[in-house]
Amino acid sequence: MSVSTKKTAKAILLISGAENSHVEGATTKALSEYSLLIIDTQKISMAGRLILAFLLEIDPAHADAIGREMASISQECGMDSALELL
Repeated sequence: MSVSTKKTAKAILLISGAENSHVEGATTKALSEYSLLIIDTQKISMAGRLILAFLLEIDPAHADAIGREMASISQECGMDSALELL
């Protein structure tokens, strides 16, 4: 019997703040560098504010690195981010 050593977990990535046309592309590009699956995305834009949500399947060992990179990207765009394992 073989045992899979690859572990995955679902995570939600939220990015919010004043609307910024660059954050979605920068986030998607950065996420593409990781071995992960984007399960779903949602975008709410209202009154000059933006909320982006990504439901991801990731290796939990990479959560801290992904969270740090997303925080850096969102901060550069004047926004906030949070990554939470579900």
